[in-house]
Amino acid sequence: MAYTLDHVPGRFVYIEGKKHLFFSGTSYLGIGQNEVFQHRLIENMKKYGTIFSASRNNNIRIDVYEAMESWMALQNKAERSVTVSSGMMAGQLVTKLLEDLPFIYAPEVHPALWKSSAIPTDFSDFADFTAKIGDLIRKVAKPCVVCCNGIDPLTCMPIRFEWVKDLEANHKVFLVIDDSHAIGLVNPNTLESNFSTIQTLCPPNVNLIVTASLAKALGLPAGIIMGDTECIQKVTELPQFVGASPAVPAYLKTFLQLESEYLRLKKILSTTIDAFVTKNSSILPLFNSLANYPVFYFPNERLYQELKTKGQIISCFPYPQASDKPISRIVLSALHEVEDLEELSRSLEEILGWSEVEIF
Repeated sequence: MAYTLDHVPGRFVYIEGKKHLFFSGTSYLGIGQNEVFQHRLIENMKKYGTIFSASRNNNIRIDVYEAMESWMALQNKAERSVTVSSGMMAGQLVTKLLEDLPFIYAPEVHPALWKSSAIPTDFSDFADFTAKIGDLIRKVAKPCVVCCNGIDPLTCMPIRFEWVKDLEANHKVFLVIDDSHAIGLVNPNTLESNFSTIQTLCPPNVNLIVTASLAKALGLPAGIIMGDTECIQKVTELPQFVGASPAVPAYLKTFLQLESEYLRLKKILSTTIDAFVTKNSSILPLFNSLANYPVFYFPNERLYQELKTKGQIISCFPYPQASDKPISRIVLSALHEVEDLEELSRSLEEILGWSEVEIF
């Protein structure tokens, strides 16, 4: 069941007048409720306004965009990056750039990279994809686009890219990665994405492009595209880029000023994940999870209802299409306190520790 609220959830969400702990959403670092971030954002809005209502290619330009893009490129070891208004826009711009080439989709690719036509495939899961992708590219026998997620934030199945090293050198491939749920999280000491890790695996014939929403861990209403200089330049020449509104500059400036605060929150989140794993070691085999990642997938949507009756709300909704089966996940954030984890852990033990047969 969906609820319409008059507030944005943080640690808590209020549903029908009742206070619940909130273990959902994608604000992994809780930056939207962070007072340091809020204060600096307000100050930057006084300087930059609430939005920049102009094309990025306007004859009047704002310095913060190039500063953000240089920072992102350097952090991720990419030749160049460009910011846009959202992760969806980032994906669709890259799709538009490469639209004349055949597309191959790995399982569960984010809708930001969808296009109306693609090479038909029958991959049963990501392992099946990695086993078959080399042969499929050979059959295409011309430059093609392969689209994947950088991490699986839904069912928390591992995604690895060693297969990229084995692609034949005489086949040009554009490897497009949606890294929205990894950027800011995958490296414990930086705010980078998977770009540099995957780039080291790419032979010369593979051109890596990474797109991401910055609205997840980084909490910014913006998107990013990273790649080589030629591809990014071509993106900025697309009419869809020229005609679109850019990201809100005050948010980008705030991010650039608060790197140390983001890294502090990352340490808090890492501690939170470790504490949750330790407290629930006996029942975590019932979940899918990834190392040092704040999402825990459960294969039965009934867990949502059981936890709701105990005062905790987890993520549970059909995705990516309304007709899909609901996906149930516990999502931790840097906002959660020790007592929140203890309360959730007690509920999980009561629900799964003795009645797991009923739940399944």
